[in-house]
Amino acid sequence: LDLSDFDDVLLTYWRWYTNNAGDNPSSDYWDVDISNDSGDSWMSLESTTLSNASWTRQRFILSNYIELTDQMQLRFIAEDIYNDGDNGSGGSLIEAAVDDIIFQDITFNEDCEASGDLNEDQQINILDVMLIINIILYEPNPSSENFCTADINQDNIINILDVVELINWILN
Repeated sequence: LDLSDFDDVLLTYWRWYTNNAGDNPSSDYWDVDISNDSGDSWMSLESTTLSNASWTRQRFILSNYIELTDQMQLRFIAEDIYNDGDNGSGGSLIEAAVDDIIFQDITFNEDCEASGDLNEDQQINILDVMLIINIILYEPNPSSENFCTADINQDNIINILDVVELINWILN
């Protein structure tokens, strides 16, 4: 992937992962790695052995982990590990899936002012809180206008911290 023209890129994907069955439950792992040199070296984005047999959305601002170049690669590894002395097959049952991989430019706009008024009704209230929650849960690619308005703490990601900050604005 060529991401060299971007300052900040948000990687979003959905994953389904479980490894809690078989001869050696919870001994296998799920890794997500990124490379900026065509795979000569890798930086870990996610590593776990915890099963979660449901679809979960993962989000990473890539520039927080690695310099963005024109030689980017992404890899997903779900590995069944064999341990010496294991009985049976030596491994546990591992299942994994990935869906909806999105790379989104989130370059900070200095003209962006987080107003919190997502529905543009000139009031900051619970309706705006609900709209931010909807963006977090259901809109992995918000428009740049919504992103600018909803990123209350201006950390280049829309998450629960923005909801908390907006609620503090309302209560104060």
